[in-house]
Amino acid sequence: MVAEKDLEVTLDQVRANAAGPVAGVFGPDTITWQIDREAVIFLGAGRALLLQLAHPWVAAAIAEHSKTFADPIGRFHRTFDIVFAMVFGSLDRALLSSRQLHRATA
Repeated sequence: MVAEKDLEVTLDQVRANAAGPVAGVFGPDTITWQIDREAVIFLGAGRALLLQLAHPWVAAAIAEHSKTFADPIGRFHRTFDIVFAMVFGSLDRALLSSRQLHRATA
């Protein structure tokens, strides 16, 4: 588990190395933006999810601590929103999403 203090130290490092307040963490000239803007990423995400669910410990943890099985579409949308904000959002939005994700998993 990452302590909130450690998260903030890491986010300070991210802020110091970010592309800028509007461009966000990565910025439009990076390979991250070039790859993640492709529709094929969505296809890969589905396969990654299936591989994760194939492990019995992961499936058990999801069943006990998540609404994924009850609301798979909602889960997809929430995950997409967080990842999209961290990759393509402004710097402030990306850092906020990181904090929200950290709180959700704490």
